[in-house]
Amino acid sequence: MLAWRHEAGAARRRRSTEVRQVEQARQWDRQREEIHPAEVAERLADIETKKLAPPKIRRAVPDTDPERPVRILPVRPRRVEPLP
Repeated sequence: MLAWRHEAGAARRRRSTEVRQVEQARQWDRQREEIHPAEVAERLADIETKKLAPPKIRRAVPDTDPERPVRILPVRPRRVEPLP
């Protein structure tokens, strides 16, 4: 009997946290125009799109000399470190 009360309380807390986050995001969206003028908002949006676009890197082509053969080195995967 206490289990369903505990679950109901947890669900209410989750819901209230979600409502609080949505309301705070809505308030920030309303204030954003007041905080940043239009040209600043455009610049920030431009920077954000550049951050999302991956850099374009050309494929590596070795310049070979007939007297010096090219040795292909193995590529090891990079170790991914967890974010703090």
